[in-house]
Amino acid sequence: MSYVASGVTGASPIWRRIMNELVSSSPAPGFSPPPDLVQVQVCTITGELACAGCPARLEYFLPGTQPKKACTEGEIKNLLEEKAKKDQAERDKILQGISAP
Repeated sequence: MSYVASGVTGASPIWRRIMNELVSSSPAPGFSPPPDLVQVQVCTITGELACAGCPARLEYFLPGTQPKKACTEGEIKNLLEEKAKKDQAERDKILQGISAP
């Protein structure tokens, strides 16, 4: 195989295609969650109940353990702005040659 392709050009693309195909369906084929779980849309940023302004994903919880409080669009906006400022500050440090803590 080393004469034909390396792991990066041969095996890696094959592995990626297989993994993409396996995880492309949600939930996995043949998988059914236990009936006693609660299905909830959760904010991917805060982990709270999803509001209209946030990215959300479906998660399963044991009854009583699911988030009770929803995030707000303002909260999401503030968190994203803070993250952008922090990311910019870290980029500036790197560009100035200052090592990050």
